[in-house]
Amino acid sequence: MTSATAHSPVMSVKKEDVAKCHSPALYVEGGQDDISQPNALDDFKRINNVPVLLADHPGAGHLGLFLEPNGEATEIELDWLAWYLDGDRVAAQTSVGPNCTLCRDSHWVVSRKGIK
Repeated sequence: MTSATAHSPVMSVKKEDVAKCHSPALYVEGGQDDISQPNALDDFKRINNVPVLLADHPGAGHLGLFLEPNGEATEIELDWLAWYLDGDRVAAQTSVGPNCTLCRDSHWVVSRKGIK
């Protein structure tokens, strides 16, 4: 681990503290080829006290979703923030509701807790 990542607040979160999360959480990952998938799945299991959404795009890999400027992952993240921070009802449709936009997209596997 380099000194730059050794002091990263993200890297210092203990697994037992993930369950204490006090804000809604969004995980966007790229399937089994994504090195972050095991961590995202484990975190998702641990968070039960706030809304959490896990959006999995199988086959995208670790960086596949983020290398495309203004790509699908960016839209999901911006809509999540607009819904949570601004109460934007249109943006909420991406992840909220029984027929959420993301839920109907065949490219994504969506898991949600605390989101109706």
